[in-house]
Amino acid sequence: SYLKHMDDIRAIYPRAKFIHLIRDARDYVLSLEKAFGKNKLRAAQRWNDAMLLAKAEGQRLGTDFIEVRYEDLVDEPETQANRLCDFLGVPFEESMVTLDRATENLGDTKGATQIVSGNYGKYQTQMNDSELERVESYCAEGLRLMGYAVDKYKGPNQRLTALDERRHQAGDVWRLIQMDARSKGWAEAMRSRVGHFIKTQW
Repeated sequence: SYLKHMDDIRAIYPRAKFIHLIRDARDYVLSLEKAFGKNKLRAAQRWNDAMLLAKAEGQRLGTDFIEVRYEDLVDEPETQANRLCDFLGVPFEESMVTLDRATENLGDTKGATQIVSGNYGKYQTQMNDSELERVESYCAEGLRLMGYAVDKYKGPNQRLTALDERRHQAGDVWRLIQMDARSKGWAEAMRSRVGHFIKTQW
């Protein structure tokens, strides 16, 4: 969500450095569906758009921008943490790769108090070939740009129509309202989520 506001951040923090954490789109959309009930096709398209924007911003920011893949981070936390420390000009500390409490309250790592190595590639067993091809059709460009193999889809990147995008967004909002209503009540859930739906274009 910061990608559209890099210049604003630099205006406030002129010496800011930016770390872009990238996760395989196919696992990302599965995670969003599992945690929030979000539509996978809309999520795939949004991921793709974000990757294209991030790559352009990274080129513009030069040495103040670094990419790290989620898959590398969970498999080699100390190596990647050292790399990020070098980028930031801070010393590495062992506590950076250990958890003193659970940090996730949703998804497959809910309640975990250690880094879950190998926590990726779930799309390979949780999507059938047809679903995988369809999801990849909306994020193939970004997958290739970020160095991920595209397993099933061979064509050019597809885009949802404006109507389908809004329809999927409305469905996502409705599912979030239902989730929020359990803890906040229907009135507050409606006010919060509908207000965000009206304001956001992202």
